[in-house]
Amino acid sequence: MTSANMAIAKFERLVQDLFDQFPDSPLVAGTMESGLSAILELIQDNPGERPEFARCFIDMLVGERPSPEWLIAYCMRTLRWPEVLRAAEDALASGDPYALSLAAEVFDAYEEDDEWVGAHLFARYAESDGGGRGEPGP
Repeated sequence: MTSANMAIAKFERLVQDLFDQFPDSPLVAGTMESGLSAILELIQDNPGERPEFARCFIDMLVGERPSPEWLIAYCMRTLRWPEVLRAAEDALASGDPYALSLAAEVFDAYEEDDEWVGAHLFARYAESDGGGRGEPGP
């Protein structure tokens, strides 16, 4: 198994762990942070696999792959990948009821102000929301 395949397999295991631990994830967002953080750190530790990770997030946005609540927004608040933002914008424009809530949550995470609606739910972003954000990728 290549390192890319191993990273994606681990990503998928971590995502499944979130589903298993938090089936009602919108109700327990803050308690999900250790799992969300583990996924973010995996992505940051494997920058060469960015295209594969981005595809996973985009597939989640368009409903081709399930996504735990807050996962994409939590990661994109730091990663700020433009291709995922474009997918969120496209999902919002589509009017697809499945995608609207998730896409709005992700779109909001890219806002430049310090008023991201999810910031208060997660220690990484609660203290100083701007402190957890990274630079946009290429």
